[in-house]
Amino acid sequence: MPKLPAFVDRKDDLDSWLFRFERFATTSGWSKESCCLSLSAPLQGRALEAFCRLSETEATDYDRVKEVLQKRYNLTEDGYKQRFHTCSLEEGENTSMFIVRLKTYLERWMKLAEAPLTYEALRDLFVEE
Repeated sequence: MPKLPAFVDRKDDLDSWLFRFERFATTSGWSKESCCLSLSAPLQGRALEAFCRLSETEATDYDRVKEVLQKRYNLTEDGYKQRFHTCSLEEGENTSMFIVRLKTYLERWMKLAEAPLTYEALRDLFVEE
């Protein structure tokens, strides 16, 4: 089984890293409890600091750990809204990749806003801005 690479603060995108971690954990058949231990080991920088500030009880709750990390890196409703609005083509990214990234930001923004993925909900989200 391959080793999960470390999360390198200010280099890696936490959102993508967590997505890869969760796929790795699912494929490996890990329980949520073992996910916390496996998640904490490769953390560095601000992510490690955020994890270390959790109580012992919180540090064993995967959903809580993930929530704290997401807040630390502004992977929140407002954070995704901002990413969606300021999104532009990145170096080395083609149009198809950009569209997928833009859709991801929108879908995560809507999910965190607890809005269904419908035209009406999208319209309302934009009008409320």
